[in-house]
Amino acid sequence: MAGCRIGFAVGNAGVLSALNKIKTNIDYCVFNVVQLAGIAALEGPQDCVWENAEHYRRRRNILVYGLAQLDWEVLRPKASMFIWAPLPKGYTCSSMEFAVNMLHSVGVPHW
Repeated sequence: MAGCRIGFAVGNAGVLSALNKIKTNIDYCVFNVVQLAGIAALEGPQDCVWENAEHYRRRRNILVYGLAQLDWEVLRPKASMFIWAPLPKGYTCSSMEFAVNMLHSVGVPHW
């Protein structure tokens, strides 16, 4: 269900009632079938969840290792498939300039 966002809130009944009014008036609802699929996913077997998490963990660790081989040290997060990397040592440009330059260097055209 990549891209689907399902959540819940627990707390003070008055605050949650107000939150419900706000959300009802400014958000589109999550399609009912997606809500039912979310329930089934949460209540069903979790083996595939752990398998997917392991795939993402391995991929993330390969990236962290590869960057370290380029002398670009980034912290390996404890529980995320994402890494948050500072600019490599020696770069003084902005992160946007760095990203655009990196894309250009591998042949991705500028938008």
